Amino acid sequence: MKKLLYLIDDGNRQEKVELIYYLKNKFKLSFVTHNQETFNKYKDEFQTFLIKPNNNRRIFRSILKLLFVKPLNTNNRFYRDSINYQKVSIFLKVILLIKKRYQKLIFINCSVAKIYQWVYPLKNKKYKFLNDYDLILYSPVSLKCSYVLHEARMRGLKVINWVYSWDNPMKDNETMKGADYYLVWNKECKADLKKYHQISDSKVFIVGPIQFDYLLERNRPNSNYKTNKYVLYVCAYGVSEHVEQEIINIIGIKKLLKNIDPTIEFVVRPYPFILDMSLYQKLIKEEINLDPLPDEWNPKKLTKKDILKKKDQLNNAVCVINFSSTIVLEASFTNTPILQMLFSFKNNFPDALHINQTLKNPHLKYLILNEYPNICKSEESMKVALTEILQGHNKKFMDYSDKLQKFAHPIPNITAYRHVFVDTLSNIIIKEKK
Repeated sequence: MKKLLYLIDDGNRQEKVELIYYLKNKFKLSFVTHNQETFNKYKDEFQTFLIKPNNNRRIFRSILKLLFVKPLNTNNRFYRDSINYQKVSIFLKVILLIKKRYQKLIFINCSVAKIYQWVYPLKNKKYKFLNDYDLILYSPVSLKCSYVLHEARMRGLKVINWVYSWDNPMKDNETMKGADYYLVWNKECKADLKKYHQISDSKVFIVGPIQFDYLLERNRPNSNYKTNKYVLYVCAYGVSEHVEQEIINIIGIKKLLKNIDPTIEFVVRPYPFILDMSLYQKLIKEEINLDPLPDEWNPKKLTKKDILKKKDQLNNAVCVINFSSTIVLEASFTNTPILQMLFSFKNNFPDALHINQTLKNPHLKYLILNEYPNICKSEESMKVALTEILQGHNKKFMDYSDKLQKFAHPIPNITAYRHVFVDTLSNIIIKEKK
């Protein structure tokens, strides 16, 4: 049985747990992690190595990244820099301006993998346990430190980059390069890797989104989450400047819904990775039903119960409203019509920090499909669409869901993408044996 080492720092997420217990039936599986909770979860059943992140190395990596890694030319990066610039002191503003000017002058686009090759020579190897493995699997989006990947390459392991989500190729330019193989959602993600990171097609394999397996498994019963009619708004932002504006939008939708049909309940699902849950207190004061409440779940340790509750929330709602995030892809697997909000209710935030700026991010081209009536560009268009849906006229709104589902469900008739994931890893191993 081929040995597989999984570098993972978020091993308590339910979709990762389910994948892991499927992987163990196919591979001799071990873990390396920088996360104590992940280590504690798996150390008794699997060989698990805990590596504490080196803060000095992290600082060094940040300096190298600043000097040699050219930022992706996307609005994601531009908007993040704008937010940082508004929040810092005058001294740091000067530093950020110098950084911006300097990074425009970088004429070669190095990866962190290449920089590590220059800085850390072969003789500095310290993790001898890597010699016992053939492959190392990792996902850049949840990685705390990439040094162990560098050493794995130096020791001859084949590196497999699991591009966890559909938007990662347009956001990450640090640990995306340097792998031997890449696992992605669909053909669109494959094309984005080629366009933004110059990754050849031969290295990229389509495995679908395993985090959506819970939506495909028909044998999981639906609970009676709510029997009364409700509209569900799913929050999309975690940074305070965004959250404050999203709250203004939520209050605006509540008033709009009340004018259309005051008997319909309004439920708000919080963003799981919000930096400060206390920001939602304003919604509670406005008597808006926030579900789950901040003290009822831990987004870093999503359980099966949490995921099934989300499924029921989406399934049982009369309508799902969102401000352009992944949740609409999940909602497309249900019979619930989706309204995509592309406007904001009036607020006093400057243009540089305005939430509408995020709508310019290039990855949203897969969600913002202007030819469909689900795209609401004004309060009036949302009122018209929401009124039709509440009156039961859903049919014309479901074509949008079909289109999104083709993007999020790239392999027809699959009932669990973790099977595709594991079969793809097996095929990579067979390829390596030749």
